[in-house]
Amino acid sequence: MSEEGANIWKLVSGSAGGLFVAAGTTIVKMRERISNLELRTKTVEEEMDDVITKIDETHDTVIRLETNVVALEEDVREGAKLQRKTNEQVLDKLTSIEVIVRSNGKR
Repeated sequence: MSEEGANIWKLVSGSAGGLFVAAGTTIVKMRERISNLELRTKTVEEEMDDVITKIDETHDTVIRLETNVVALEEDVREGAKLQRKTNEQVLDKLTSIEVIVRSNGKR
């Protein structure tokens, strides 16, 4: 083999070695990026799980509050009915007292 042929083989093998090193470096960087992305994805998934849990808890709280509001509304309605009934009884008593007082005054 001539000196020129040997130089070509050195150039080819050097280039091939450089390509392998560059490819290896690129692969390592890609693996690091993938690993970082996997960590970020895991973090985002955990945060989303927390958000979903909070949404579920909030939903449950809203349902409990709604139930309590409905019960309060029923209590207010019932209280208003009782108050009307009491007012009617008081008015009936006052009317009967007024009738008695008028009848005693006419004697």
